[in-house]
Amino acid sequence: MRFLPALLFACVSALPAGAQTTYVAPAAPGSANVAVTGSLEVARNENEVLLTWTLPEGDFRQIEIYRNSHQNTTGRGRVTAVRATTTLYHDVVPDLTVTYWYWVKLTRGDGSVVNIGPVPTPDPSVWTP
Repeated sequence: MRFLPALLFACVSALPAGAQTTYVAPAAPGSANVAVTGSLEVARNENEVLLTWTLPEGDFRQIEIYRNSHQNTTGRGRVTAVRATTTLYHDVVPDLTVTYWYWVKLTRGDGSVVNIGPVPTPDPSVWTP
């Protein structure tokens, strides 16, 4: 985690393209879909990845972080679950040569789910191991 303070500054200073997105997620059963605004930012230095996100409005009981080596949800793996108030996570990826895709899965108190993502890590070829 030697680069974490500098990375935090970089995340605040320069947001990656496409970091802010509006997602349509199912509302409570029987009601119409609602637009949900949240963001997920991903920064990388070698095998260290910093995820930061903003939560859309709502009462969330669980936040889970998922990662995959492609942007499809098929085969994505759960990295961890964090407290519902958390907005930052530090990950270590197994392969320096792979671009990883991340999702933040938010579960509301009523059981409905909001997925923010996928957002890729920056191209690993720009980092010198």
